[in-house]
Amino acid sequence: MSETKQLIEELDKKVASLIEKLIGLRKQVGEKDREIEELRTRLKDQVETVTRLETENTELRSGLTESGPVDTAEVKTKINELVKEIDSCISLLKV
Repeated sequence: MSETKQLIEELDKKVASLIEKLIGLRKQVGEKDREIEELRTRLKDQVETVTRLETENTELRSGLTESGPVDTAEVKTKINELVKEIDSCISLLKV
């Protein structure tokens, strides 16, 4: 009888040990699930950022702005006018 009692006690200890391990593993799984969800959120945000930047890059490369296509000749003309105006102001300051 005492041998049976001893076997039962050993089994109880092993079961208790397995339950502790199970609880620990479940806790680890929960932590990993949270980490995975956080990484998925970060990945989603980064994919959205990359998509937005690619769109902006494409628009800039094609010469588009919020107001529409840019006429480079018109921009050059405007820059030249501004340079002439600045030169004029500088010459007035020298006098």
